Amino acid sequence: MLLHNKKIILFLSMFFIFIMANIDFNRNAASNFSVTKKFPKNINGWVGQNLKLEKNSGIFKIMSTEDLILRVYKKTNNNDIKMALVLADNKKKIHDPQICYKLQGFKFLNKKKLTLSPDLTANFIKTKKADKEYLFIYWYTDLEANYATRTEFWSAIIFKKITGKPVKTYGIVILYTPEENIENLKKFALEVNKILYKQIVNKL
Repeated sequence: MLLHNKKIILFLSMFFIFIMANIDFNRNAASNFSVTKKFPKNINGWVGQNLKLEKNSGIFKIMSTEDLILRVYKKTNNNDIKMALVLADNKKKIHDPQICYKLQGFKFLNKKKLTLSPDLTANFIKTKKADKEYLFIYWYTDLEANYATRTEFWSAIIFKKITGKPVKTYGIVILYTPEENIENLKKFALEVNKILYKQIVNKL
């Protein structure tokens, strides 16, 4: 009986090693799509304008223009909200703000989770740049669920890969604005989340 149990454990261990060795956890097997063609530039009166990057910008060494939206949304009498949205077919293209925005001069002061709605818990970060304080909200998504942390997101991806479930995308939403614009930032985050699910998912 003991020998039989050892054989079962050995078989399961070898099976798990085989799966881990043959699954590409970085790349998504589902078809990709262009977020830049589907995400609206007008969100409840907030009008978006694409931020232009040089063609030789380092960001395009790891992703294409089809994967990424960089916009500033403006509304009368309100501070601007800047958005970086990435929906890609490769996990390596997803980087959180602490990595990307530190290079732009932002100093990250503190971080906490913020529940904006039952289906959206995001990271809320206070930052400072050139003596001005900014607030960041960001979360990960695979367009089936949202994840506040990279660990939660990665664990869900691994589970889907092992169980053979398709992964629609590797995604991250990053929004930031001056500190005094916090309430608009929260409302805008909820609108972005609704758009991702209603206007993109239904048209895949």
